[in-house]
Amino acid sequence: MSAERVLEVARSQIGYREGKNNSNKYGTAYGMPNVAWCAQFTWWCFREAGVGSLHPKTAYTPTLAQYYKDRGRFDKNPRPGDLVFFDFPDSVRRIQHVGIVEKVISGGVQTIEGNTSSGSSGSQSNGGGVYRRTRTSSIVGFGHPAYSSTEGGIVTPASVPAPSAPAPSSSNWPLLRRGSKGEYVKQLQARLNAWFPTYSRLVVDGDFGPATEAVVKEFQRRSGLTADGIVGPLTRGALHL
Repeated sequence: MSAERVLEVARSQIGYREGKNNSNKYGTAYGMPNVAWCAQFTWWCFREAGVGSLHPKTAYTPTLAQYYKDRGRFDKNPRPGDLVFFDFPDSVRRIQHVGIVEKVISGGVQTIEGNTSSGSSGSQSNGGGVYRRTRTSSIVGFGHPAYSSTEGGIVTPASVPAPSAPAPSSSNWPLLRRGSKGEYVKQLQARLNAWFPTYSRLVVDGDFGPATEAVVKEFQRRSGLTADGIVGPLTRGALHL
């Protein structure tokens, strides 16, 4: 499974140490050496595991967290293979560090992190190596990559059966809104259920009613679109329909 493959890659890096001035192979591969590299490390692990498309190329942890928030894939419920975001106590209140959840434990998570320290001494967000850590505090939330199968309780569009009828051609999609009916609406409802497994519980009946409209609006809000409940090309594109 792809989540386990990401963890296999991350485990193989435990003990790696940076050189002078934050020099490391992850920043070199990323194309931005000599900077804080926790997000570069997670990006590298996903790339090496063959699932680089599930992790945007950004070295800025707030941007990385926002990527998962915008897709409704960010919450407080950890699963192995998730990204875990931290705000350690300091003078700046923002997400400043990211790691990979290896295991869920009582009161927290066991992680694999780059650019951290091996223990409580030293910088937790700009340390010198890759280490396995146990974290029970300073956790902001968890980003859930869209792995291609049911892994750790995550249901993604690729793992949800399509309705019995063939999918309509994307070039033929009409505007969908409250009152629309038919196969296009079924495809929309199935995709919304897949995209929001903890939020959307729509009956895939082809009837665009108030419940479907409410989920569409929530998806649009989270995707930075106008939340008008109308499914046109922009909303379909964000849903990969």
